[in-house]
Amino acid sequence: MEESTPEKPETPVIVHVNKAKNVLKKLQSEMKDIAPDGLDDEDIINLRKKLVYECEKTFVDSEWRQKMYPLLWINAFYNTIFVYRGAWKLNQGLKQSEKEGYKTFVKKAKSYLLRLSKTYPDLSYSVFNSIGDIHRYSSEILKDSEELKYAIKYYGYAVKENLENGHPFNQLGLLLKANSTWKSVIMFLRAGISAEPYSKAVENLNLIKSEYFEKLHEISMEYMLEMFNPFSRILLDGSKKKWIEHLKAELEEDKPNYRMILESFAVIVLGSLNAMVNDRGNDDRQRYLITAIAEDFKLLFKEFGDILRNSPVEDRIKKRFREARARRKAKNAEDSDDDEEDDEEYKLFSDEEKEESEEEDEESDSVEINSSLDPVLPLLSLLIEWYHFIDFYLISKRPSVALRMTLQTMSQLIIDTTNKYIDHLQLPPSTTSSTKVIWLLKTPGMSLPESFYHQLIPILLKSAETWNSFPIYFERYYKPLGKNHDLSTMREMARLQLEHSTTDDTTTFLPTYYLLEADVIRTRLYVVKALVADKANLLISKSTMRKFDKLKSKDQDARTAVRYLEEKTKSGEIKLLIEDFDRSLEASEAFLSSLENLENVSLLILSNGNQALQKYPDSVIAKEGVDKFFTRYSAMKRRK
Repeated sequence: MEESTPEKPETPVIVHVNKAKNVLKKLQSEMKDIAPDGLDDEDIINLRKKLVYECEKTFVDSEWRQKMYPLLWINAFYNTIFVYRGAWKLNQGLKQSEKEGYKTFVKKAKSYLLRLSKTYPDLSYSVFNSIGDIHRYSSEILKDSEELKYAIKYYGYAVKENLENGHPFNQLGLLLKANSTWKSVIMFLRAGISAEPYSKAVENLNLIKSEYFEKLHEISMEYMLEMFNPFSRILLDGSKKKWIEHLKAELEEDKPNYRMILESFAVIVLGSLNAMVNDRGNDDRQRYLITAIAEDFKLLFKEFGDILRNSPVEDRIKKRFREARARRKAKNAEDSDDDEEDDEEYKLFSDEEKEESEEEDEESDSVEINSSLDPVLPLLSLLIEWYHFIDFYLISKRPSVALRMTLQTMSQLIIDTTNKYIDHLQLPPSTTSSTKVIWLLKTPGMSLPESFYHQLIPILLKSAETWNSFPIYFERYYKPLGKNHDLSTMREMARLQLEHSTTDDTTTFLPTYYLLEADVIRTRLYVVKALVADKANLLISKSTMRKFDKLKSKDQDARTAVRYLEEKTKSGEIKLLIEDFDRSLEASEAFLSSLENLENVSLLILSNGNQALQKYPDSVIAKEGVDKFFTRYSAMKRRK
């Protein structure tokens, strides 16, 4: 008789996981068909406390923390709110005692969740979404507009914590649908083109009725929605022509409504990106949309430029005077203390857009800062964002000559327009992520001061050196990458962007396995995502994960990377090495030694920077800088 293998003793975390699940079953049983007045039952209160306690005990393990938080939120908080919400719907309101009980509960819930996010910063994104949900439900149940503002605020915090997830954008779209319909459209479109898109964003978009929009808004909605229909060049041409006619009519007015023009165009641009994502296999649709949007950008830049050039000299002098005041005001705001700065920053998340007006000496009229906004600045910001998305989207494709010429024209338009404002831009770019968050939430941001765009444009152009189509770099002026003879590495990168004709091994070599170093994952996550999409064999070491554990509490990029790694290691798309070595070479050698057969096997260590491909002597291991690698990798994909 064979000896039975003794069972492995449960770790303390697993013990608490199982206890939490047992408590959960009892709590769910007690909560079944309960009314609000039954929530004060001592058994329910004690079971909820036990569930919170057991979940907290599992949070010491970062992996279990991400798994157990949803269980904690739904069963300890959301289900109780759901009981109140159900009674509110059934009875068309709550009794006064029920209303007071609800207020007390959500106040305690919010306080607890905020403390939790401070203890475990990697839960901040989930916590802010939960608090946003609490205030969203409260705005319905309590009929309180302040609750709506708080909901918008906390969903804004969630966006700041994780720019790549479409969920909070979708929630904002739902909140704004009743009172700010056009903003709601923008939010749904943003939810659909996030790196982690919200699957029902376009479905929610289709529920919005456009009959009450202003005419240009209505026409732009029709044009945008036509992009999602089965591809027909004739129908799209018709919608585009109709939109252009109404656009030109507005531009010919004595005082064109720039806000309406840019809001309409922002929806068309973001809608085109959504349509491309939804129908990746249709190259005809993609080519049409890229070319059509490029033409629209060129038209608007020309029209805006002509209008500004033809404006009276006196108006232009006054405009520059107001710009100078705006810059002084922005500079004074920067000198204020951190707490005040943080509060001011998040006023931009609210639905109300209140801008202080400035009184001018000996002038009868006062002018708000946003009235002097040069419309070219938000248009340029929108162009840079569009180009970045298109460039990444085309990584694995081989654009036609005509499409490459279109992209080259647009990259030159970015360079030429940016350089006109070079004396006002804040260089080097700001390191804060708040500016980009505000742009994502406020697109096209016509209520924002020009000083905001002087911060935003350099931030958006940070990624220009990584563009595959036509990279751009900054050395006093923005220029096409590789034209500065003093920057040999950049020149080499630009050369590699061209179609390769060489068959040299250093150009065509692609390994069987990739080992990713920590800095590559943190600063070049888009490269990792491209390799995952290409079903490459990706490896990470335990030492890399330890580095992220140290960084994630204070580094937004590290937190984003950790979330992505946890998801992909769980799905098996990225493999975590069993061997524990600090050096990448040692980890690679240990992994290869575990393989049964090394025939036709190779491994590439991807490190940070632009280091040329280096093969270790007498080894199947090589090392290369991620920028150098991704440049040739993208070019090889285009040649296929």
